[in-house]
Amino acid sequence: MLFSMTITFEWRGMVRNDEINQLHAEGFDHALVEVDWTDVLSRLSLGWVTARDDLGLVGFVNVLLRCMRFPSHQCRSNPTALASGGEP
Repeated sequence: MLFSMTITFEWRGMVRNDEINQLHAEGFDHALVEVDWTDVLSRLSLGWVTARDDLGLVGFVNVLLRCMRFPSHQCRSNPTALASGGEP
């Protein structure tokens, strides 16, 4: 018998550290580690997409900006400023 499940995707959807920690541990097959993902996201992420079903978080994609420049032109501030047209 087939069943129907609705998955909802949301740009910058609300997410809790415990949800991402559990998803990361299961997805990458390692022991549960407590990471402050909300801090990481606020400092380094351009955005993220959450995927949820009726039971909770089932997927997460993080969009990062990694600066790759010559040493004389390295990022000197928050990388999200670059994406928004701010100063490097």
